[in-house]
Amino acid sequence: MLSLAHLRTWAQLTLVLLCLFTILAARASPIDGADNTVEQASDEDETFVDIVQDLTISLRGSDCFPALGFKMPKEPPSSLNGWWCSMSSEYAFVGFSYEVSECQSFSELRRDFTDIRQRFRGRYVRIYGACDRRGFYDDVINAAWQAGIGIHALIWFGFDGGNKWEARRDVLISTLHSNRFAKFVVRAVQFGSEPLFDEVLSAGELAKQVWEAKQRLSGLEIPVTVSDLAYSFQKNGGARSVISAMDIIDAHMLPFFAQDASTARNAWPLVQRDLNWFVQNGQGKKIHLSENGWPSKTYPGVQPNSKKAVANIQNERDYYNLLDAHCQYLKTVPGGGVGWFAHLYSDNQEPGYGIYDTSGNLKFPFNPHDSMRPEVSETFVHRHSLSVPMVRSTAKPRVQKDMNIPNDSQITLVNPQFEREPALVLVLSRDNIKNTVMRMKGDNEVLYKVESDASMARTSISRPDSDVPIAVLELKGLFSRDKITFQGEETRNVSDWLSGYGALRTFPFSFKYNEKRYSWKANYMNQLGLYNDENAVIAWFEGYKLRYIDGALRGFKAFLAMEAEAITLVGPEFDREPLLVLMLHRDGTRATTLRRRGGSNELLYNIVSETSSTRTSIYNSLSNDPMAVVEFKGIWGRDKITFHGQRKKKLNEWLLGYGPWQTFPISFHHNGRRYTWKTNFMNQLGLYSDRDNTNPVAWFERYKLRVVDGALRKFSAFLAMEEEAVEMQDLVVISFSIAKKVAHSSVI
Repeated sequence: MLSLAHLRTWAQLTLVLLCLFTILAARASPIDGADNTVEQASDEDETFVDIVQDLTISLRGSDCFPALGFKMPKEPPSSLNGWWCSMSSEYAFVGFSYEVSECQSFSELRRDFTDIRQRFRGRYVRIYGACDRRGFYDDVINAAWQAGIGIHALIWFGFDGGNKWEARRDVLISTLHSNRFAKFVVRAVQFGSEPLFDEVLSAGELAKQVWEAKQRLSGLEIPVTVSDLAYSFQKNGGARSVISAMDIIDAHMLPFFAQDASTARNAWPLVQRDLNWFVQNGQGKKIHLSENGWPSKTYPGVQPNSKKAVANIQNERDYYNLLDAHCQYLKTVPGGGVGWFAHLYSDNQEPGYGIYDTSGNLKFPFNPHDSMRPEVSETFVHRHSLSVPMVRSTAKPRVQKDMNIPNDSQITLVNPQFEREPALVLVLSRDNIKNTVMRMKGDNEVLYKVESDASMARTSISRPDSDVPIAVLELKGLFSRDKITFQGEETRNVSDWLSGYGALRTFPFSFKYNEKRYSWKANYMNQLGLYNDENAVIAWFEGYKLRYIDGALRGFKAFLAMEAEAITLVGPEFDREPLLVLMLHRDGTRATTLRRRGGSNELLYNIVSETSSTRTSIYNSLSNDPMAVVEFKGIWGRDKITFHGQRKKKLNEWLLGYGPWQTFPISFHHNGRRYTWKTNFMNQLGLYSDRDNTNPVAWFERYKLRVVDGALRKFSAFLAMEEEAVEMQDLVVISFSIAKKVAHSSVI
């Protein structure tokens, strides 16, 4: 459970930048006129849009099928009126693809469908592949009814050409008409998989098939779609005729096969690239990610198109974590949000893609968000624009003794989206941030210091417990010349960190953290807000203001307010009780002590660094001689480590993977085992053994602020160890002191 303290720090840094720019530019920034609307089809295209009549209801509760908690009736109702939940209430995880070439029995189908429904909270099963056994689709439909789960049926084309798909189409449509449960569990019929990509039919012929199927199913009100890749449509000139025929969009999302693929945690731009194409060309229709996943192994037929693409269980897990982390964004996509299936249910169905392995064991914990289990950020007020009619001036008004103030509104107008109680408030001692401190509202603790020279060309931001600034800003007034230097890193251009920064210093400015984009924006009155990539405000700045309250004029200091998302995010895989916990006196490892958590508060380790941080010594409590001395010289191969009683060696001779860019993973060997420090997609630092790539044997928790029972509490940083790590705890502490430095270098 590692907090995103860097995100909190970055909020301060970007705030300082923006306020400085406001002062230096001496003018308000222009309105950010961009909106989030999707390009609409032209008038000449509208005649081709034919969406099936919506007979659903919009309740998110358990009064519609297949909402979680919905109680299946013994018999199907007399009509579909009010039966289906609105598709707009179905986003994020919705279920699994399920391969049926083994022609599973009715009992197997019912068992697996029930497991998907009850264990994973799935709403739907997407059929993948084909079984030509007589009565098979009756078994699928009946099993789904008994399990209380919906079905996305499939007309399977296969990979060997031929016209078997035509017979499968006719059998499926016949079954949908004859089975009395069919229209109450079958949510959609797909043509697939990837008929455009495989060039089974031309775009025009495929569109014709969709229209004919819709006509044959019109009495059942079952939507019809095509399950295919964005690339397949693109190589057919957009295949507008096919999209116009489809009732919903079933998009394949397989970023592992992209030519620029690397790891799953870095795949969001690839996902967004294809998803944006469907949003822009999908005519406002509901989108599902149907064939959607990342393989845990490669084999003939499942090979990447990029040498950097990595296939293993961790990357399969990371991909689903990536989608889960963007739950709120998927909710807001036009057309009713994006629902996604996990491809597939089991490795027995297709090697490497399953959530279960071939022995029936979960390959990794799988508990993603769905629309009935929203993430915390859904409680935030969703905002589409800072340009709201009620705004307040950030200019400090001049108050004269004889001024007539009839009401508060003539002094200040407050943006209503900022009028709520945040999780954390930092009060500024000065409004202009030239030289100020930021204190926590309530206990008055100083968290940050901001110091500028007389010309404001150089500004340092630091914490009170350190003599080394977190960052130093050099504002030189020329595009690409303004610089920023983060602690322990080389100087870079501000524009390399803040996207959108330019010579005119106009809004918005944004930075990325853990695959999310955070943007500072200002409205025409220059009010500042920090927005996440779902366009929800998570931090905002209030300048010094005057208010007329109960007949008296009162002044209010400037402050920076933060929601919970801007304070801390927690990784569930670290949420357990370790054998040993070492509390850090300071968050960093430049100079700190590590004490045993508990009543004894016993000092176990001491880490001492020179002012320049080029030499660090690690001591245990039993000796005055250091266990190890690390020399950081900044040149690959020159960084050294000296263990007590041993010769000096290159650091990368002990820590495999340690190199000039200081990136993860880095590992060492002990008693025949390999132990690896690495970070997850949230930049949380953990030590993993080669026996278990999922659960760390040691992990680090940063200093954090958390809202507990409505109160803001502070938690010291600590290093936690399981029994396996305790047996080699000296090596763990030494390697941690280096891994922590690498983590700091790679976090920004």
